Amino acid sequence: MKLRFIVCACVLSGAGSVYAENSVSIVGNYYKERSTRVVSPEVTIKKELPFDGQVEATYLVDQITSASGAFTPEADVAFQEYRNEIRFGLSKRFGDLTPRVRFRYSTESDYTSWGLSAEVAAEFFDKNTRLVGQFTYQQDDVEARGQGNFQDELTTTLVGLRLVQVVLPELLINLCAETQILSGYTENAYRVEMHPRDRNRYALGGGAAYRILSTQTTIRADYRFYTDSWKLRAHSIGLQFDQQVLPSLAIVPKVRYHGQNGVYFTDLVDGFRTTDPKLFPFSSGFLGVDLLWRLWFFDGSFLDGATIKPSYAVYFSGTRYGTAHIAQLGGYWPF
Repeated sequence: MKLRFIVCACVLSGAGSVYAENSVSIVGNYYKERSTRVVSPEVTIKKELPFDGQVEATYLVDQITSASGAFTPEADVAFQEYRNEIRFGLSKRFGDLTPRVRFRYSTESDYTSWGLSAEVAAEFFDKNTRLVGQFTYQQDDVEARGQGNFQDELTTTLVGLRLVQVVLPELLINLCAETQILSGYTENAYRVEMHPRDRNRYALGGGAAYRILSTQTTIRADYRFYTDSWKLRAHSIGLQFDQQVLPSLAIVPKVRYHGQNGVYFTDLVDGFRTTDPKLFPFSSGFLGVDLLWRLWFFDGSFLDGATIKPSYAVYFSGTRYGTAHIAQLGGYWPF
């Protein structure tokens, strides 16, 4: 079983990583909907290397508990499984040019996935313009519990381009374009469905961030349009406020709306038919809030600069999965 939660939005980005120094980040993620619960701890270590290099490593484990008939051969049969994922990254700055490579490997009882990505970021005009190109290749090997020797695979190739531009000292804009080509097994082995074995996905997006110095407020807005060869069309729009309420505390409320039509084979067409709720027409909303609290009372100690980030969100879905609750508690420590 492959269960993923993917946010496909163009993200406003600065000149580099938010935390460029040596650091340890520990995050606990919790996701709960009508029939599925995911608990996912994650740890990331970043280490600076000589000559403007950086290496990072991440380990993540998902504990997935589900009683959904969509994921098991018999309806309402509860099961539990684990997904383990490791990621490695290496980057090196050469003046205004920063190449980066990343490797990801994920495994669970019936799904193995690995991916390799390369990214090049270039800065121009006194670092007021940043252009980032990305290429990713991923291969997924699919099996199915209780279905004999069933095996198949899916390959995914992604090409993306992102532009970040400082327009004014207080205004930043972002534009991005992305193409993703899928080839192979695109359906769920535990549902009765038949999908085309090829899918071309395209996305265009943009956003802006505006800083109000007098109130220490940053307003961020973004929009994304998505279409693919399965005739799915989607629009997503998001709004976020970063508000400094104390020198060591910021609050970040955010809201997002997504609306889409369905793929062309929600009914039987040319031998294809889907039962995936995410491929039917629906709309959804996301409402959440983050807190960013620097633990100032550790200043001067070995925990100097430590920060925690608790967050909570509600995801309102027009699918049969219903409303989901998402909680996170993260900790960051530079060393």
